[in-house]
Amino acid sequence: MQAAVGAGTRHGALVLPIRLIRRLHVHSPESRMMSEDEPTGAESTQQREDSPFYTAATGDYGLIRDLIEATHPDKFRDFNDWLLTPGGFHRGNKARQRIWRTEGGKAGFTAPETISVLGDKPGGRDELTMATLRSNVQFNTTIYGISDRLRGLAGREIVLINPKEMSRPGLKEGQAVKLECAIEDGYERVVRGLRLVGYDLPDGCVATYYQELNPLVPVHYHDELSGTPAHECVPVRIRPDSAAAGTRAAA
Repeated sequence: MQAAVGAGTRHGALVLPIRLIRRLHVHSPESRMMSEDEPTGAESTQQREDSPFYTAATGDYGLIRDLIEATHPDKFRDFNDWLLTPGGFHRGNKARQRIWRTEGGKAGFTAPETISVLGDKPGGRDELTMATLRSNVQFNTTIYGISDRLRGLAGREIVLINPKEMSRPGLKEGQAVKLECAIEDGYERVVRGLRLVGYDLPDGCVATYYQELNPLVPVHYHDELSGTPAHECVPVRIRPDSAAAGTRAAA
């Protein structure tokens, strides 16, 4: 898989986590498996040489807990001591206690104005809505394997699409394709070297793995209130990838 490279892609999409994926994959029995904190600590030192996380990343999880406590002292005071307490510790849950920190002291509910989280359907006839998924061996950005036992899938550089939607533009199962972000903001965002896989999904949708397809998500494309990146509703176009197909044929 290759993400489009250029000023537009680097500054207009979330591409940083892609570097971590390659370092977490184990390519051979001789490769060394990293703990979750090691690549994170190494990444932090690339951004800042005096990063306090570097020392913690050597494997002393107690130091990591000290950093968590220093960051959130109201929630994690004496974190390391709590860990040795029989039964652990309870952080509490305000919703479970029916404690609502609102002006009226009650829970508030809002009704969506539209069924689609996009606010509307994708604009063009050839546009699809892309949602990103995590595999059963993935915790957020930490990937422990490339197979997804939950969905019965092998590999992560794939595009899930229902057979009807696949045949509409004349595409076939296993075909090499590329995905293009359909948001018109002056930047070109493309991820190549993907493989089509037929899957039971609604019409007009494709599903891909997070975070391999991060380059298609503009930084500015997020929820207006929370700021959460819109990884579940990105308008995209799917195209045959002749370059990737040629490479595979040669191999």
